[in-house]
Amino acid sequence: MEQYTNNSGQLLIELLIAITIIGILLTSSLFLITPIEKPILLSSQRLEAKYLLSLEIENLYALQNQSWADFLPGQYYLAYTATNNPPLQIQGWALYPGQTTYSIYTEYVTISYAYRVNANTLSSSDTYPEDPNTREATATISFTSFGQTYTYQESEYFTNWQQF
Repeated sequence: MEQYTNNSGQLLIELLIAITIIGILLTSSLFLITPIEKPILLSSQRLEAKYLLSLEIENLYALQNQSWADFLPGQYYLAYTATNNPPLQIQGWALYPGQTTYSIYTEYVTISYAYRVNANTLSSSDTYPEDPNTREATATISFTSFGQTYTYQESEYFTNWQQF
């Protein structure tokens, strides 16, 4: 005697079970990816901050070559200036009082006097005589990410080489 079985709907149930299993796996993989995303984003932001810091120093070198008179002690931000009046005149880098914000990054440069201990040694202590042809510039970049503030600084001594 032959027995008849009804298999209609079995494929549909198997398909629903497979979709459910795939959904569970994808959802659990998102919980694995999310903790990895935060360090990757933070690493990218830190790398960009260090890049902007190196640009600040390079731009200070350009400004030093352009105009030593602008290297007065204080806190500044750097900006590139140009006039749009015909003909186009590019004036170059300039220091403006205060700080500026680019995206999530706050940037500023602090220029201070440099003091000379002897012909080969500089100091940031004002117990030594001021060197009128040397300045110390400290570029600072800071940003806040995931509730924590990160600050990067780089200092360089700049000399009025045109004086020599």
